[in-house]
Amino acid sequence: GVAAFDVDSTRDQFEEQVSLELRLHSQWMDSLRTVFGIYYWSSEYQQDQSTRLPRFFGGPAVNPGDIEDVNRIFDHETTSYAVFGQVDLSVTDQLTLSLGGRWLKEEKKACGQEFVGFLGVGGIVDDVQTLSYGNCPDKPFYENVHSVTGEIITGEESWTNFSPRVNLSYALDFGLAYITYSEGFRSGGFNGRAGDADNVGPYQPEDVESWEVGFKADLMDERLRLNVAAFMIDYKDKQEDVVFPGGPNGTVTIVENASSASINGFEVEATAIVAEGFTLSLSLGLLDASYDEWLVPDTFNPGRVIDKSNFELRRAPEVTASIRALYEYELARGDFLVFSANYLWRDDYHLNANT
Repeated sequence: GVAAFDVDSTRDQFEEQVSLELRLHSQWMDSLRTVFGIYYWSSEYQQDQSTRLPRFFGGPAVNPGDIEDVNRIFDHETTSYAVFGQVDLSVTDQLTLSLGGRWLKEEKKACGQEFVGFLGVGGIVDDVQTLSYGNCPDKPFYENVHSVTGEIITGEESWTNFSPRVNLSYALDFGLAYITYSEGFRSGGFNGRAGDADNVGPYQPEDVESWEVGFKADLMDERLRLNVAAFMIDYKDKQEDVVFPGGPNGTVTIVENASSASINGFEVEATAIVAEGFTLSLSLGLLDASYDEWLVPDTFNPGRVIDKSNFELRRAPEVTASIRALYEYELARGDFLVFSANYLWRDDYHLNANT
């Protein structure tokens, strides 16, 4: 087998990331190949948000004790471990079966703090800590109880998941046909723009199941390449970020879990060599995306449930189409003049998940 080793570390003023991955690729025989590996990732960042309070006509605070600004600092730590592998078996000369999976454990911690700037004597602004919430019990003014539900907010959570993948492909004389089933996972987390213990989280993980069937073909003496695919995607607890009023100090952005959502679609791409040096490419995508169910508690009216099931998914146009023309003209000494024209069209789509 062949082992691959990769380490990456980056750091700036507010963020530090470290990742480590070790993979082992093996060719047991002509018909059997495997890859197995382990993965480690850690991340720590600090988000500093300041809100300067406006005065009449834009003037500054003038009296000692006036609030000049509000500053929120949010610290977030993530540690992730994973084990993964895939087995590729050539059942026949044309038929290949691939079985893979990934086991993941992710741990997250979050601590939020609020500082208020009061105007002092001589116009000097004094920052005073007024609140802390999440995974920071050693900080002053610590809050760890949700004011509506009474739930204890620890600011610390972990999740585990196993995501499988199965692919069956069949080699044709002119291309490849395939069918794939896979599952995906995005861990839960904490809201980096939370303003107190009520909206720090955690929100829940997002799970997805996907089916895809299609084929890739080279036709007309390889002058026409055609790719066709149809897919069905089902989400459970889909994560959507929404913006809410955050009291007198502005707004907060939190993540809500939509109970379920479905995305079904069809895509076709074609590339043709029309004449020497002239290539034409076309694509068409059709999408049917909707929430099956999205029910959330009303933050301002305990016991009431808000139904968002009829909301539109973000960035999910029903129709997408493109056309590209490329012409290459060879000059002397092997140089080329290249001319290209591109056109892309998307149907209307929503940018906000909360409308």
